[in-house]
Amino acid sequence: MSNPTTPNPENLAYQKVSVPFQVAWILFGLIWFAIIVQERLTIFNPLEEGAEIVTITPLVCAQFGGNSSFVTTGLYIERFITFDMVNNVFTFVGYIWFKYLPGMLSLENLSKFSFIQGEIIDKSPPVTQMIDKQLLTTFRIRVKLSSLLNYKDFPFDGHKLRITMFHNGFSPDEVLFQSGEQDLVIKTTQGELGWHEVNLNVDAGYMASNMDTNDKRNTQYHPAVTFEIDYVRFGMRLFLIVILPILILLYISIFGFSLDADSAVRNSIGSLTGILSYRFVIDHMSPNVSYFIISDRVFFLIAALAGATLIIHIIALYKIKMTLRLKQLIIITIHLLLNGLSTYFFFM
Repeated sequence: MSNPTTPNPENLAYQKVSVPFQVAWILFGLIWFAIIVQERLTIFNPLEEGAEIVTITPLVCAQFGGNSSFVTTGLYIERFITFDMVNNVFTFVGYIWFKYLPGMLSLENLSKFSFIQGEIIDKSPPVTQMIDKQLLTTFRIRVKLSSLLNYKDFPFDGHKLRITMFHNGFSPDEVLFQSGEQDLVIKTTQGELGWHEVNLNVDAGYMASNMDTNDKRNTQYHPAVTFEIDYVRFGMRLFLIVILPILILLYISIFGFSLDADSAVRNSIGSLTGILSYRFVIDHMSPNVSYFIISDRVFFLIAALAGATLIIHIIALYKIKMTLRLKQLIIITIHLLLNGLSTYFFFM
């Protein structure tokens, strides 16, 4: 008869990890995520690159003869009717205005402005008044547009929302726009939607449309101005909705090491099924892009760890000897892989 104080080797596979040990590592993981998520949200790292227009320089002015008339241009955004950063859809109501010397421009030509990737839904007749010996012409507009956004950092993404107005009625050798940050005014904020405006920038210049790559003489030039608004996402709400549910499901699967082998397998199967099913929810909330974003990398990491945990539980079910210390080592390894690789994905 075996000594009752000596563990039976046949029962080593059913040794359970203590609940306090599991809770301690789960709390460590949750605190770790809270810290790195909060730190990541303080970083503004927009990935939008490259200007949509060629900015004005003395060389550019000389290129068009140096006799162009300068027109000051500004944009006043009264409010955003639609502000959907995930689906890249924006609709705003406001005013576009032009300040110029009398006799320089005709109102008919002045009204022929457009927006890149935008549609002018409504435009009022021009309203003109004299201010300091210059004419100020204002159009009330409603514009629907999209912008060139990069979502690789979703759900921690910050963006440069670019609103570029160009003018088909003039060429740069006739008219060049000039504008500064003071000429862009946004009346309302998007704080209730989870976005904080951090910076404004305005670039004036021209657009070039090359009709024939073999003959630059067929290139069309139009004066243009880009109004750029930097938005950073704040608050942990989106992270909690996108990542936290599958993170909890992974913790539930890991908690199977504190159950008997049969229950651990059923527990892990349920957790992995829940993680894979939640992918449809994540896809619904994520931008529709062809490249990998942070939430994709974290999802596949969690799914892979949940799959590995299930395989380990199946091994234990078939009574392949697994000591308590080995199980604890597996739990620690899973947590360290999860926290370490997630941190790398957040800041890479």
